[in-house]
Amino acid sequence: VLVAGGVVGWHLLRRQGVPASGVDASLAAARPIWHALLMTAVCVCVMGMLTVYASPGAFATSSVGLSLAGHELPRVQVMQIELPEIVLMLWDAEAYPLMAVAGFSMGSWPFIKLLLTLFSLWAPASVLPPARRGRLLLWFDLLGKVSLFDILFEYILLAVFALVSADLPTIPELRHDSCGRTVPFAHFALDVHFTWRTWLFITATAISLLCTNVVNHWHQLAHLSERRDFARRVAGLVAERRSAEATTPFPVQGAEARSMSPALSTPPPRRRSLSAHSLEPAARQASARLNDLLAKAGAPAPPGGSGVRRLELQSRSAALVTWSLVLSIGLTLAAYVSESFQVTFEGAVAEILEAQPGGTRRNAYSLYSMTIAIGEAVGTSHMCLFALMCGAMPLLWLALCLWIWRVPMERHTSHAFAFVAQTAYCYSAFELVVVVIVMSMFEIGPVVEAKLAHVVGPLDWMVAHYFADFYPETTVSHTHTTLSLSAGFEPGMALMALAVGGRSCAGGAAVSARTTKRLGTVP
Repeated sequence: VLVAGGVVGWHLLRRQGVPASGVDASLAAARPIWHALLMTAVCVCVMGMLTVYASPGAFATSSVGLSLAGHELPRVQVMQIELPEIVLMLWDAEAYPLMAVAGFSMGSWPFIKLLLTLFSLWAPASVLPPARRGRLLLWFDLLGKVSLFDILFEYILLAVFALVSADLPTIPELRHDSCGRTVPFAHFALDVHFTWRTWLFITATAISLLCTNVVNHWHQLAHLSERRDFARRVAGLVAERRSAEATTPFPVQGAEARSMSPALSTPPPRRRSLSAHSLEPAARQASARLNDLLAKAGAPAPPGGSGVRRLELQSRSAALVTWSLVLSIGLTLAAYVSESFQVTFEGAVAEILEAQPGGTRRNAYSLYSMTIAIGEAVGTSHMCLFALMCGAMPLLWLALCLWIWRVPMERHTSHAFAFVAQTAYCYSAFELVVVVIVMSMFEIGPVVEAKLAHVVGPLDWMVAHYFADFYPETTVSHTHTTLSLSAGFEPGMALMALAVGGRSCAGGAAVSARTTKRLGTVP
């Protein structure tokens, strides 16, 4: 509330002296009133859903168990993960940058974005001019996916839990003990379950991103309609003047001319009027074609004729963007399946009679293997959601950018395709998952160890309770479970960084090109 109020106050201080008229209307006045009221109600409901999610209550639970000779022993719930607990857990692990980003993205940014989106919808033009409103909504569209940081961090954390659980060494069969008996085969299991609060947050985040994108779409449509109406008015004035000049058989001057036709009393168009400006591209193209023909014929180009070089530069830049988009699609696919990070697990479970020494396991993983691990840990629906955000939506966004860049369209069709592409970009989390992995890999070890410390006690109790006859009394008071985790990067991380840089530059150039005359959109 403080941040959003500060932004609103800054715009109020910069209020312009525009009279209360149609010029002073808000964006809501350009749409049917029920559109604005419905959008306001949806934003308020989303903020309520986010408040419920941030209230005390677990959005994930974890339980630990042992399977003995193929039979499941009673499971023990070891931890509950809550939103405030994540911030405190990162603080205890001294992961201060990750704590700041997680706290801002989960607790503050969604509310700031929704409150300022409503301000952009209802603020009059004297407080929030169209230019500033467009920049504000554009930044909300570009940074709206920051709200997905929480979901991705939870998925990565739970995927690491699942990977550690799968890599934990099983307790082997002990053939020699103090009583001459044998310990049956046992296996350790760590399960994580999402609660309804997680789906509430995912739904609220998806609706929040769509709300901001729709309001930005309304702003662009209002801008399009304003330019179209202005062009029609100018074209009408030009037509009236030409018709008046055509119907006048002799030149008239003074008061007689003003009494005959009001069109003649209008001032002549300026040098940079819309009609003159619309002829410049055709003149430049004709000059470029003439220079091209003269160059082929071996004749010297006219003085100042640089149309050929300009045309060559434009064609080369267009080809560069096209090939960059195609290359970005290939890099995104390769980065999704390549091994980009590795997790090293050290320790042993239930060192009974010191018969199982601590071991070290190092496994490398990719986004694809992480997707499979998420499916095994928390279900197929979350696996599909992670694959959609990190695999399908990035490819869809690049494909739409390539279509917008290569296919000529009229201005409204181009704007519609750009709206769909921007929506796909909002739900594309490929760039964000790279940032989350880079920020969390160096801190994920202490965080997971801090959470797994809650597992050690119940696990030792279960071992002492079910295997008390198989190790001496002197070892009962000792810790029999040791867990240690570290993480690092693989060469595939460089491929992911290259894919992010290429797709951001090429995709941004293609989407921004919809505002140029090359695609027939608004000048």
